[in-house]
Formats: sequence, C-alpha cells, structure tokens
Amino acid sequence: MNVPDEKTAIRYLNVDHELLTKIVEYSPHIISMSSYASNMYNILFWARILKKSLPNVFIVVGGNHVSYIAKECLEKGLEIDMVVRFEGEIPFKMICENIAKNHHDYSNIRYIVYRKNGKIVENELISLIKNISSLPPLNREYFRDSMRGEIVNHADTITARGCPFHCTFCDCNHYWKKTYRAKSIKSVIGEFKDLCEKYPNLKTVRFRDESLTISKNRCLKLCDEIVKNRIALKFQAHSRLDGLDEEVIKYLSMAGFERLFIGLESGSQTVLERLRKGIDISKAEEVISLLRRYKIKFRISFMISTRDETLRETMQTVKLIKKLKLKSGEFY
Repeated sequence: MNVPDEKTAIRYLNVDHELLTKIVEYSPHIISMSSYASNMYNILFWARILKKSLPNVFIVVGGNHVSYIAKECLEKGLEIDMVVRFEGEIPFKMICENIAKNHHDYSNIRYIVYRKNGKIVENELISLIKNISSLPPLNREYFRDSMRGEIVNHADTITARGCPFHCTFCDCNHYWKKTYRAKSIKSVIGEFKDLCEKYPNLKTVRFRDESLTISKNRCLKLCDEIVKNRIALKFQAHSRLDGLDEEVIKYLSMAGFERLFIGLESGSQTVLERLRKGIDISKAEEVISLLRRYKIKFRISFMISTRDETLRETMQTVKLIKKLKLKSGEFY
C-alpha cells in the first residue's frame, strides 16, 4: 500500500485502479492488512473495495489498533472477516493452513476474533512466544517486486520485543504484557551477515526494538560480536536515557552506531513522574555530552500538553532544550 512513497496519498480513501487490477489478477485466497490508528479508515475503505471485486477473498486485519478494539472493528468493517490480536505469527499461520485445507472451524486458534453464524466470537488469548529466536528470519525476497530493482542501502530489523517499564503514554508495555524478549545474539549476527551477502550496497541498519539498551549486558555483548565479526555497517537504534552510560556509549561507538533516538518526553521531573517514565532528567546533560564526545548523533523526543501539564512545566522543557544546546535536527 505504501510503496513507492508517492502512492501512499493516491491510495488513501481512493481507488488506485492499477493496484486493484494487480490484486484481482493475482486472485488471492487471503488479504491481510496491518492496522494503526492512522490507517484504520483506509483499511475499512479498501476492505469494501476488495470484497466488491473479490467476494470470496478472506480479509484478515492485525496490528496495534485492532488488537484493543477487535469487536468494534468487525462491527464497523463488515467486510473484514477476522482480526488477529497482539502477537500474530502463530495464529496467522494457523489461519492460512485452515484456509488452504478449506477448513473453516477456527475455534482452536487463540488470539483471533471472527464471525460465526452471524455472531462475533472472541477466542481467548494465550501466552506470548517464549523464544522469539525460534521464529524464522524475515524473508526479504517477498519485497523484491515492490523495490522494483532499487539499490538496497538500508534495512530495518527487530531483535527484541517489549519493554518492562510503565510509561502511561505508550502502549508497548501493555501490548507485550510488560515483558522483554530478545533474540539470541548469534541469530542477530547471522541476520547481519545474510543481509550483507544479499545486498552488497547495504550501508545502514536501524534497530526497531523499543530500546536497544534495556539489557546492558546484552547490548555490550552485541556490540562486541559486531566488532569481532567485522560487520561493516552503520547502525541506528532507540534507547531510554537510563540505559546510557559511558561504557554503553563507548561500545555503541566502537560497533558503528551512528545515531540514537532517545525519548526524554519532558524537561519537568514532575511531568516525568506523572507519566511514570522512570528516568532522572538531571542525567540528560551528561549523556548528551558523552554522545557528542563519542561522535554519535542523536534525536530526542519531547511531548507537551500531556495530561494535567501546566504552562510552567511546558516551559521547563523549552529551557532544557536550550540548556542542552540542541540544534533543530537533534530533537522533535
């Protein structure tokens, strides 16, 4: 839906007939879409269009948005056949196997919400996958078509799921049930080697983990293995402020990390406590100084107008931005 970039707007609440023709010609058994708050109306729109063109296609929606309001989404989107809530790999594989066998009893598949005899059925949730290293590596060959022969110089990766912290504004702690599960370092290094082999022009990789530094020990070992295996890539990652000290920053620099995305959220310690962020804002100056010394670029995120926030507290954020001497590209 979003490749190439310029097609995104064309396909928002609007029929791109070129895309629709491709889908109809392919005549799939299943169409699946990933939901966010930002694209839910577009999912409902395209589900209607696709069902009209392919009445027998089975439409499955997963992702953040529908995981919390699955029943409501099925009530509003009559063309959506099923919702997969939260961690979707295993239930979606089972759905595919059922449809391949023309077997339409879904009672044994956890995590799903679907229609049965005109009623919406919500199957129970089960525990999360204990060992995410057991999942197969992402098969990027599927994206060859959409890349249209482009030179691949950047890739994203997810090497861990979840966050054990309690920030009130973020859904990932609830989504992953306040757990933190990481792939083995061996499997991560294997993925990087595979990427370098398949894409000789690859230059950068961005870790999409909630925070690379949640486990200091794992972070240091990962950096060490990147150096030992001579992985000649530049990396970007997300981190909490409290996950960064001089040792971690030094290791990240040695391993080729060129940029970090850090959520400070506010310059007011009172606001941070209200948000249950769990960080000490007084450490920001030292961390920023270390990042500059080790030549790691950074981008810091702030929020204003959080619940019960006063103008005085907002101005504390403005003062912190000035105190840290942040340039325009270093915060948002």
